[in-house]
Order: sequence, then C-alpha cells, then structure tokens
Amino acid sequence: MNRWLGRFGGIRARIVISYVTLFGVALIIVLVVVRQALLARADAEVDRRLAAEVDQLELVIAAGDPETGEQFADAEAVFDVHLRQVLPGDDQAFYTLVDGEPFLLSFDAPADLLADDQVVDAWRSVETSTWQDIESDAGRARVLVVPIGLSGTANATFAVAEFTDPRRGDVDDVVALIAVVGGAVLIVTALLGWSLAGPVVRPIRDLTTVARTINESDLSARIPVRGDDEVA
Repeated sequence: MNRWLGRFGGIRARIVISYVTLFGVALIIVLVVVRQALLARADAEVDRRLAAEVDQLELVIAAGDPETGEQFADAEAVFDVHLRQVLPGDDQAFYTLVDGEPFLLSFDAPADLLADDQVVDAWRSVETSTWQDIESDAGRARVLVVPIGLSGTANATFAVAEFTDPRRGDVDDVVALIAVVGGAVLIVTALLGWSLAGPVVRPIRDLTTVARTINESDLSARIPVRGDDEVA
C-alpha cells in the first residue's frame, strides 16, 4: 500500500498531473472557442439565407404577375405566386399577413407561427425589415420580417423563418467529436507522460533511497552518477 502511495503521490505523479491538467484546461478553452466560432458562423449563414429569400420575393414583385404580365395589384397575389414559385430552404418556412391577419404559410412548415397571437401581434407592428429570435414548438427560429408596400393593401407582411436547432445540433456534434478525440489524446498523453517521467525522476528516487540508508554509524552509501545534466 505504501509503495503504491509513494508511486502515485511522488514527484513523478505531480509532473504528470500538472501537464495533464494544463492540457485539459487548454482543451476546454479550445472547445468553448470552437463552439462559439461555429455557432457564430452558423448564425451568419442563417441570416444570409433568410436575406436571400427576401431577395427572391423582391424579384417576384419586380417581375410582376406571370398571368397578366403587369405589376401586382395587391399583396394576396404576390404571396400566392411567391409561395407557388419559390420553395423555402431546409428547415425554413414562409409566413404572410394581409391587413394584419394571417394569410398563407408555406407547405410543410416546421411550425405554424401564425397560430401564435403574440408573434402575429409583433409582426403587425413591423415597419422596417426586422430580425427576430423566436421560441416555437419546433425549437428556436431566426426570423426576418419584412413589410410589403403595395397599392390596394393597407398592411402586408412577409416573414421567413429558419429553425436553427438542427444547425446547432450539427455544431454540438462537431464539438462532441473534438471532445472525444481530445479526451483520447489526453489519456494517451498521460500514459506517455508517466512513462517518460520515469527515467527523468529515477535519479531523484535513487537519491531518496540511498539517503534513507544513511545513519550516524554508516556514511558509506554512494550513488553512481550517470550523465552530465543538472540532476547528475
């Protein structure tokens, strides 16, 4: 028992524990920084995708009614054509309000945000393009809400939402993989460190052993010196 306590409580153990602790702290810092960087990149990509969907709506409005070739007379026609011509991207959905009331939403939307009175009330009051973060039944959603100004329509609003939990899940998967690999490297490093620390501290261990044999009646014990470094 004392032998094992001495083995794992001595300078060799302290050296290995110090390096493993340092590596572990560095790994945690790397994981936090990488996760935040990936989330920021994912959020920026979501915003870019949402802005691109609004650009598509503007192209539809500029092109005019495909049946008449003339400019749209009202928002109902714009939304009807847009939702038939343009499909939302993965984990995205389109929502529309006309005269402050829920109108159309894209097919197979992950969640019907138009059923949430608080969301609809907030969208009614939007006067300029507005970014929102919403909690829904389908998880967190990043939303770009845009008022549509057309003659014949008192108030029309287009909202494109992207549900971000899948993207955040992908980020967490990457971070988890890095953590597993880093943990495995940490274990291997600890084992290698333990092996490499042995020869380094052996002279000190020999010195300790010999020192314990010296007493007042026997001062003859000596330690063979090998090498020319500081320990020798």
